[in-house]
Amino acid sequence: MNIALSRHYENARDGKEVAFLKNYFAVLPTVAAGKDLWLQAGALSHSVKAYSRGVGLFDMAIVVAARQTQALLWSKDKKLLSILKKEEIFHAKK
Repeated sequence: MNIALSRHYENARDGKEVAFLKNYFAVLPTVAAGKDLWLQAGALSHSVKAYSRGVGLFDMAIVVAARQTQALLWSKDKKLLSILKKEEIFHAKK
């Protein structure tokens, strides 16, 4: 999902932030997306009416990839959280 990383680089404010992002993303694990990830994301988006709920296709692709790998998602986006099942949400221990 290198396309996700490109969005962060695009919005970086300066060279220091770009350097931070490169170091940060270098240590994150990656997920191998299936060849039909975007088709599944579109189908899921349609089935939960994500677009009309303010959740974009890119976010739906992340949900599909997480479901394929049984990964939990962490987000503060209430719109995205409304689409996830409770057991799919990562909750940090306090």
